[in-house]
Amino acid sequence: MTDPENHESGTPLPPHPLKRFALDWIGAITLLTGLLSALAVALWDRYGARSATALVVLVAVTAHLYALALWRRFHGALRQREELLEQLNAAHARDARQALELSKLSSVAERTSNAVIITDRDGRIEWVNRGFTVLTEWEPAEVIGRSPGAVLQGPGTDTITVARIRAQVGARAAVDEEILNYSKSGRIYWVRLDIQPVIDASGAVTHYVAVQTDVSAQKSIELQLERARDLALSAADARGQFIANTSHEIRTPMNGVLGMTELLLRTSLDERQWRLADTILRSGRHLLDLLNDVLDYSKMDAGRFELVTAPTDLERVLKDAQGVVAETALAKGLSLDVHVRPENAPRLMADGARLRQVLVNLLGNAVKFTAAGRVALSVTVQPGTRGELRATFSVADTGIGIAPKLQRQIFEPFVQADAGTATRYGGSGLGLAISQRLVRLMGGELLVKSDVGQGATFSFALRLPLAVDTDTAQSGVASLGALGLNVLVAEDYPVNQEVIREFLSELGCRMVLARNGREAIELYVESDGDFDLVLMDCRMPRMDGFDATRAIRDWERNGTRRQVPVIALTAGALATERERCALVGMNGFLAKPVTLGELYDALAPHARGHAAPSEAAIA
Repeated sequence: MTDPENHESGTPLPPHPLKRFALDWIGAITLLTGLLSALAVALWDRYGARSATALVVLVAVTAHLYALALWRRFHGALRQREELLEQLNAAHARDARQALELSKLSSVAERTSNAVIITDRDGRIEWVNRGFTVLTEWEPAEVIGRSPGAVLQGPGTDTITVARIRAQVGARAAVDEEILNYSKSGRIYWVRLDIQPVIDASGAVTHYVAVQTDVSAQKSIELQLERARDLALSAADARGQFIANTSHEIRTPMNGVLGMTELLLRTSLDERQWRLADTILRSGRHLLDLLNDVLDYSKMDAGRFELVTAPTDLERVLKDAQGVVAETALAKGLSLDVHVRPENAPRLMADGARLRQVLVNLLGNAVKFTAAGRVALSVTVQPGTRGELRATFSVADTGIGIAPKLQRQIFEPFVQADAGTATRYGGSGLGLAISQRLVRLMGGELLVKSDVGQGATFSFALRLPLAVDTDTAQSGVASLGALGLNVLVAEDYPVNQEVIREFLSELGCRMVLARNGREAIELYVESDGDFDLVLMDCRMPRMDGFDATRAIRDWERNGTRRQVPVIALTAGALATERERCALVGMNGFLAKPVTLGELYDALAPHARGHAAPSEAAIA
């Protein structure tokens, strides 16, 4: 049996001391056996063969057995030593391979611009490359034996990210995180951190290799985009608030203008006076339409616009749209035609108000841009699938037309066909943009066919379900009757106080005025249940309508009086205002400027003999 070679030098290892001792012992036993043999011969000659032979054989056998047992014992120890040496050699080989791999890794890492860190299993730095020094400003001698976190992290480093990294490292998992670090001089920078554990054949972690990629430039862009987004959202909120405030401030006096004009038209006027008053009313409503366009676009832009689907009389919608532009078309000498047969105009499930708005926009544009000739609105209705009908709407004119290259941009907000259009024809440039969005919300697409000097045709098709409700009754101002309601009105604007007083008088109602929310609460509490209904302005001094309604509802819950219907009468026309009204317990919503017919429709269900309204409904 030969001894294993020395792993490092390749020379045979010297015999183990135990082996040498065993060999020496065997030699001694052999020598003793020879001596015993000589002794046996001598004893043979003197005492006889039997005694001498027996004694020598006994001693020899005993010596050989003892030597054999001793040899086996030492042979086992030698085998254990050889196995340990083999394991030691294997460990040396693994260490050599790992050292070679780390050497190769270090050689590669030294040539990369990324920062590379090699730590031991306890996270202490053993080696860093040149990229680490360039990025962090720390020299290798300054960081060896320290943990990367102690060197690179600072007050701005996210502690949650640090805890997450530690947990992943503790679980021997790979790490991929972005983290804020600090250089030696205190410069802040961002890195993408990639940490991989180095695991040996036994499954134990021997090292960790961390690669840090500088992502400060990308992070700066991300932060700039976030700030830009926040600014845009802030600007959008500010714009929405500005539009809401502007709408409120315009609607408040417009309620007086339109309300008083409507009342004036119900008095005895000669033909010229009636025409002048009617012109004021139509002009005011046109101004209101422009304001509504801006509000509608703002709501669409904020994603807060919703359609209200209900049974809709298609023929009624077409006639209403025609009536809005009929006077202007007549004044210009244009022929205004509507092509639809009653049997082709069924009642459908649609948002009638928004459909009317689209048709009014298209007809208004057609009349505006047509100097002579005709404007025609045509509708064709064809059977569809699943109980739907396919209704195709078309508005054609003989006006100035639109160049093909400009037809796409006319659907953009605040854009008209050319720079001189707004100056010559007026308008906000929102009509077609809003119409396109409304048509898309209804499931269609607004299309245009035109050429310069050849007129224009705008069309869209909608799939609309048939309405189950066949009730065609319509309310109108001419049929208004006396309602006989006692109404508490909370309104701070003097002109609107007068308008509402006159409207309620026309409807046969008694009015008690409160100039702010606090007065409204006091009058209601002191009335002993005399009021049938409250008309509540939302924005008033001392206490607004929201707080006043909330206080009224609290007082009713703590007492025994029935809950009085409260209807908002406000210049705030945005959906958020409606939602606030519902949350504080109001039962209805009227946006200023309000017409006599709208006020009648809101009050009539609360008159004696009518069904009680739903307390949660918002009109």
